Amino acid sequence: MRSPLLSIVAVFLPLAVLGEASDVNDQRLSIAIAGIEAQYPSCAVVTPTIRNNSKDRLYFEVYVEEMRDDARWSDVECQYDLADPRSEHIKRILTNPRMTDPGDSLTVKYDRCAAHVRCRARKSNQVMAERLRQELIRANGDAHPPVTQRFRVDVYEMADGHVRRIGQEYSRTLTRSGQQ
Repeated sequence: MRSPLLSIVAVFLPLAVLGEASDVNDQRLSIAIAGIEAQYPSCAVVTPTIRNNSKDRLYFEVYVEEMRDDARWSDVECQYDLADPRSEHIKRILTNPRMTDPGDSLTVKYDRCAAHVRCRARKSNQVMAERLRQELIRANGDAHPPVTQRFRVDVYEMADGHVRRIGQEYSRTLTRSGQQ
C-alpha cells in the first residue's frame, strides 16, 4: 500500500515542472496591450496598440472576441486578423511575416460597425448598410448584460525559418452601449 504522502508528491511534481515551463513562456510573451477604454458606443472605432516588451522579434495576429450568453468567449462574426486586414478577403500563407522588433509597437484599428456591414452585406447584397448599422446599435441597446468584447493577440516567433505560435494574450474587456 502506498503512503498518502507519496501520492501527494507524485501529483504535485508534474505541476511544478509545468509551472517552470510556463514562466519561461511568459518571458517570451512579454507584450503590453494599451489604448483600450472600459466602455465605447456601439460604432466607436477602437485602436489598441500592442507593444513588444520581449527581447525577441515577434509577429502578432490580433482578433476580436465577444462574450456570449453562456459566458464563453468566441470570435466575432466574420472574424479576421486586424493586423492584416487583407485576411478578411483572402486566405494568407505566412512566408515572410512583418515582425515587430523588441520595444516597437503595432497599432491596429477595429471599426466594429463597418466590419459588421461588410460581413452582413456579403451574406445578403439586398440589405442596406445604414439599416445594418442601426440594427447593431439597437441590439447593443437592448442587450442585458451589455455586449462585452476583448482583443486576443496570437503571438508568433520565427524558429528555423518558420513562424511558430508561442502563445496568446488578452486585452482588458470593454463594453458596448447602444449609443452612436
